[in-house]
Amino acid sequence: MPILVVAATELELNVVKKRLANVANVDFAVTGVGVLATAYELTKLLAQKKYDWVLNVGIAGTFSDKIALGEVVVVEKEIVGDSGVENAAGVVQPLPQELQGNVKLICPYVNDFSFLQEIKKVGGITVSLLTENASRVNARKLVADVETMEGAAFFYDCLREKVKFLQLRGISNIVGDRNKANWKIQEAMDGVGDLLKDVVDELCK
Repeated sequence: MPILVVAATELELNVVKKRLANVANVDFAVTGVGVLATAYELTKLLAQKKYDWVLNVGIAGTFSDKIALGEVVVVEKEIVGDSGVENAAGVVQPLPQELQGNVKLICPYVNDFSFLQEIKKVGGITVSLLTENASRVNARKLVADVETMEGAAFFYDCLREKVKFLQLRGISNIVGDRNKANWKIQEAMDGVGDLLKDVVDELCK
């Protein structure tokens, strides 16, 4: 079963590669940061080889005080935070679905793994500028649990190419806190690596 594991950066990918060093039929790729790089690189990869599953891993910030730093989550739906119309309160009304390629950004494979029932399922917002402004943080926390710079592009490509997929994210920080002394990047990625190993082991049975 060919499996592709992608991450935005080498840092994120290297942590999980160690967990899968002895697993066959798994390819790894760095897509780059942001929706443009992710869309381009992932489209190219999926055109070069047919995969049964594509797994996106990395860190994310959270808006929710119910998600702990270092915790791992499964992203089950995505919205594009910078695409649409922003009102005075900083809330973005997304473009109509027909203008987004008629693709609803929901992962239909989250429940394919029984052991994921204990993992939090979250909604993601994908942005080009990471959120720091307090009013925008308050607006975005109404529509999403976590923030990334690639998730929606990953969902979109996989849905359009009709390949099964999952997005696993380790929570490294609270959105708006740019002091990296408070972040838990290593703990977040270690957790993602452990969960990814479980997912791949299940797929390779």
